[in-house]
Amino acid sequence: MSQRQRLSHCLIFDSINFVGGSKIATQEMLRLKKCQNNRFSVVTANKEYWLNSQFAKQENVSVYGVPTIAFLAKCHHGIGFWLHQLFMTVVLAFYWLKLPRIDQMLGSSGPGMDMPLYVLNTLVNASIIQLIHGPVGASRSIGYCLTKANHVFYLGSAKPSIEKALATFFLSSSEASIVREKIDAYLHGAHYKTFVNGLPSEQWPSQCQYDKPSVFWCASLLRWKGLDLLVEVSRSISHMVDYHTQVCFIRPKNKALPVSEAPQQVEHFSWHEMPDNLNEIRQSANVFVSTSHNEPFGLSILEAMAAGMCVVIPRDNAYWDQVLEHNVNCIKYDACDVNSLTNALLYATSDITLIKQVGKAAQVVAQDYQAHAAYDEIACTLCQPSCESDCVEASKGEAQL
Repeated sequence: MSQRQRLSHCLIFDSINFVGGSKIATQEMLRLKKCQNNRFSVVTANKEYWLNSQFAKQENVSVYGVPTIAFLAKCHHGIGFWLHQLFMTVVLAFYWLKLPRIDQMLGSSGPGMDMPLYVLNTLVNASIIQLIHGPVGASRSIGYCLTKANHVFYLGSAKPSIEKALATFFLSSSEASIVREKIDAYLHGAHYKTFVNGLPSEQWPSQCQYDKPSVFWCASLLRWKGLDLLVEVSRSISHMVDYHTQVCFIRPKNKALPVSEAPQQVEHFSWHEMPDNLNEIRQSANVFVSTSHNEPFGLSILEAMAAGMCVVIPRDNAYWDQVLEHNVNCIKYDACDVNSLTNALLYATSDITLIKQVGKAAQVVAQDYQAHAAYDEIACTLCQPSCESDCVEASKGEAQL
C-alpha cells in the first residue's frame, strides 16, 4: 500500500454498556476482517470490553468511551428516550469533528439503539452497515433507519419484527395496498442479508467431562433469561439430586428492564460473575440448561454444544428449537413450565451415557457454525471497495482449507 493512500475509516457505535452475546459476536465479525487498508474507531459505552478484545489488539483500531447518563440510559420510550438519542448524537458529532473522515459506520446493536448514526449521517454521508442481533421495535423511526442503511445483516429470528417496523414506517406515508410490495423490496434486496453466529476455531470451547452429571447455566441476569425458573426447579429437587450446578452470569448496568437476583442461597449451586475462567467452568460440567424464552440465537447454547454438552432447551420455536431434535442432539421441555423443566433436568442428569450420546450428537451440529464462514460476508463488507478482490481471494483460500 502506498504511504500516501488514505486508510478507509469505519466508525463503530456500541451504546450498550454490558457484555452479551451480540457484543461478543460483533467483536468476532470485526476481528475476521480480511483487508488491511482500513482503520476503525470504536465509540462505546463499554470501553473496557473493547480495549481487552482481540479486535482492538490489531493495528489501526482505536477505542473511545461514551459518558453515560444513568437515568437517560434506562429510558426506552418517550421524551427520555429521545433525550438520550440526542445526547448520543452530540457525542458522535464530537468524534466526527475529532477523527479522520468517516467512510463507513457500523451500528452494532440494532437501529433502535444506533439511531444517532442515522442522524449523524445527514452530515457525514457515509455508508451505514447495520447489525441486528434480535427483535427490533415497531416504530416509524426504526423503520426509517431500516430504509436508510446501506447494508443490513440480521438474525433470521428478527425478520418478523423488521417487517413490522418497515410496515409502521411505510403506512405513515404510503397507501396500504403497496406497503407489502415496499417491504418485500427491502427484505429481498441485495443489501439485506441474514446471518447466524459462529465460533472461532482458535477459541473453540474445551471438551466437557463425562465422569459424572454436572449442570451449567450461563447468561445475563435480565429476567427474560429465566434464571428464576432454574432456581425454582433446583430448589424443588435439591433433596433428590447430588449433582452440582455452576451459574455464570453477567450483571446488566443501567437497565430499566427487570433482572434476577444473584447470587442466591441454593443448595449445590456455585455462582460466578463474569469469570475469567469461563471455559474451565464449562469444561467441568456436561448438562447445559437454557431458560431463555424466544432467544434470538443463543450463542451460549452453541458454545455448550461445541463443548459436547447435553443441552436442555425450551420448546419455544426459537432458533435452536427449530434446528435440534429432542432425544437426539438435545433434551427439550415446555417453555416457562416448572414441571416440564423439572422432568427434563432429572432425565438429562439421570444417566451419564445419555449425556455423552446427546452431547456428542450436538457437537457434530456445532461444527457447522465456524466463525470464519458465518461472518464471511460481513467481514467482506467491512473492506473498502478497492480491496474487495483481496477479500474474495481470502475467502476462496479459507474454503480450500
